[in-house]
Amino acid sequence: MLAYWALNATQDPSGALLTSRRAAGLIVAAAVLIDLASRDTIHVTAAVITVTVPDDPHDVTAHADSCHPAAAAARTGTAPPAAGARLDRLSADVLEQIRQDPGLSTAEVVEALADDIRERLARHLIRAGTAKPGPRPWWRRQPLSAVLGDPPAGGKSPVVKIVCQQRLTTDERALLHVIAGSSLRPMVLGHIRDTSVHRALGPIESLDPRHQPLVNGAVTVLRDMALAR
Repeated sequence: MLAYWALNATQDPSGALLTSRRAAGLIVAAAVLIDLASRDTIHVTAAVITVTVPDDPHDVTAHADSCHPAAAAARTGTAPPAAGARLDRLSADVLEQIRQDPGLSTAEVVEALADDIRERLARHLIRAGTAKPGPRPWWRRQPLSAVLGDPPAGGKSPVVKIVCQQRLTTDERALLHVIAGSSLRPMVLGHIRDTSVHRALGPIESLDPRHQPLVNGAVTVLRDMALAR
């Protein structure tokens, strides 16, 4: 769900990018990793990301939130996953990538995933029936894009939650901190009063400790990229 909203924030209804392909990829990569950290399938520090599930992530039948649903609900502000919930194919593949290159820093993992994570997510959502393929002119090679349909399980956009003064989950706060640190901030959050945004997001230091290194790493890369232009 979090990656769905990240993709939604980086494109218009037709699937066309609202920012550079690189920046959009970094935001979606951060969302995928934030979700994996929330599932306790990775352990994240400022230096490195470590996979914490068995060698073959495709065989993971349950994760920590499934074993401790009450704690998960309290931490994320959402209903806990059903016991025996499985990782989806995209999440499992990302875990395997991280496992295969353990020498990468946290920021380097975000950067590496950014190369093609939007296209991989688009393919995943299209297979799941949550999106349709976006237009791809035959005369120009371009990555697969997704025209998003209704959000999974009838979820509500984190931006709409801010407008409606509804509480954000810890995952949503982390994602919006990444977006707020990017060139997308005026487009995604610019129509909302600053006081409402600050109140909803809170300081980065108040984020879930599992998310802080990911947010800091992603925002640093996004700002370095903007300065290099």
